[in-house]
Amino acid sequence: MNLSLVFALDGDKKEEEFYFDAIVFKNKSDFNGRLDIFAVFPFKNFKFLNNNEMFISKYNVEYLILDNNNEQIQSKKFNKSIVEENYSKTQSVNGEFELNQYSFVLPDGDYKIIVRLYDEIAEKMFEKSKSFSIINFYEFDFSLSGIMLVSEIEENNGKFKLTPFISENISKLNSNFFIFYESYFNPTKSQNYDYDLFIKIYDDKDNVVYEKSKILQKIKIDSVIINSNQNTLISKQFYIYINDIKKISNGKYTIKIFAANPTISDDFEEQNLIAVSQRSIVYYDDQNSQIENNLENSIKQLRYVASQTEIDKINSGKNEVEKIILFKEYWQLLDPSPNTERNEAFEDYYQKIQYSNNNFKSYTEGWLTDKGQIYIVLGKPTNIEKSQDATRRVMYERWVYGGREFIFADNNGFGDFRLVRPYSFNEKYQYISY
Repeated sequence: MNLSLVFALDGDKKEEEFYFDAIVFKNKSDFNGRLDIFAVFPFKNFKFLNNNEMFISKYNVEYLILDNNNEQIQSKKFNKSIVEENYSKTQSVNGEFELNQYSFVLPDGDYKIIVRLYDEIAEKMFEKSKSFSIINFYEFDFSLSGIMLVSEIEENNGKFKLTPFISENISKLNSNFFIFYESYFNPTKSQNYDYDLFIKIYDDKDNVVYEKSKILQKIKIDSVIINSNQNTLISKQFYIYINDIKKISNGKYTIKIFAANPTISDDFEEQNLIAVSQRSIVYYDDQNSQIENNLENSIKQLRYVASQTEIDKINSGKNEVEKIILFKEYWQLLDPSPNTERNEAFEDYYQKIQYSNNNFKSYTEGWLTDKGQIYIVLGKPTNIEKSQDATRRVMYERWVYGGREFIFADNNGFGDFRLVRPYSFNEKYQYISY
């Protein structure tokens, strides 16, 4: 399987300075293991300087490998510059980011990787770390690599393009993703190797929250020239689709894959296990929290962006879980940068609803007022003019959007501004990059 890689960020609504993942594979040329590191640095977290209408940022990233005595044994440092003409890109409006990838070759043992990001202009340092272990794959007749999370796989003429998900947080993936791993076996034992694969996800109390029925994995080698006096391991690449996880709550989890000698039952027994691999994942979704706090209201608030048919489809969910899934699927279709950590359209829309509630509340919630509707759909006016008819004691506001204007009138002095010109407004919200 020939693989090329592109990258997707995670969906964590917390402001992360950067994201990284580290996965262990067998090294191709010797008996060591290979630690592949993928690090992503969103532009919006860098400080940029304006130099002759060019926006410039400078940073360095350093990878440190520590052994189990906490002694540094390897390191790598990169110095980078970012130069952009468009200021909006420096704010990651469309998910702009820097990608860094590097591999360390290491003997078997327990290690820790530290990733340090230093913003030279802001003079700020950010650091993250992760522990990992490398085994001597050649000591085993059969073994598994680490697990890579993958958001998407595309096939083109027999070649596969993977989109690794550079984070542990699976909330953006809507419980639909792939796991990618390699299996290694000694062909001096057999040129054909079959095994059963089992996948389980555990919560932090070791309760199983998800399990996938066993999958028979068949390895066939058409022609292998083997020097029987030489240790040889054959690598095979596999990916498994995880698409039926039930709703899980925010928290920490562990995903494990178990390889077992072919079994009759749909479960394995310890004596049949031949290899195990695992990795940590988390589920943290502020968007879900916002929705779940008042799902019914969140759906009602779609009236300025969705059609009634689309709203009815979301409400057709049999229960709250199904409605949340349909709600998130709807916003996925509007995401202007689906491979980034943020859904800018979702954020923009509900920030405008919140602003409307805070600023336009009258006899009803601010988002339901005429002012709220115009603000949510069209955004902030380029100009606002206020006036008063002293005789009639009517307050007016004139909102200007380029060549368009909207006149609101408050006839009773209680801030209940109604749209009087034009008499009606039925446009829908569309996300615009500012």
